[in-house]
Amino acid sequence: IVTTGWTRAMPRDVLDAVDELSSLALGALLVTTVEREGRSARIDLALMEDIVERGDFPVLAAGPVSSYGALSALEDRGVSGIVLGAPLYNGALNPRMVAEEYAA
Repeated sequence: IVTTGWTRAMPRDVLDAVDELSSLALGALLVTTVEREGRSARIDLALMEDIVERGDFPVLAAGPVSSYGALSALEDRGVSGIVLGAPLYNGALNPRMVAEEYAA
């Protein structure tokens, strides 16, 4: 777990934090896989699935999502929403196609 603009690491396991947060009335939890962000890596699907299973709240994913396959994989794992930035700006994903496919 990192804070302060990703400059300060906390010596805690993210799943332990999810367990603690489950007692709160959260609207959602935003999870960014910062160790992969900006490195053209894939999002950590196993971690996202574990968080969805452990939490009592919707999970929003942020991080290296750059393909329609990744969007589908996150949806299949129960992720409620995805924050997209660079893939839309750099043309890896078409905003209209994403909106049409995943509109609620």
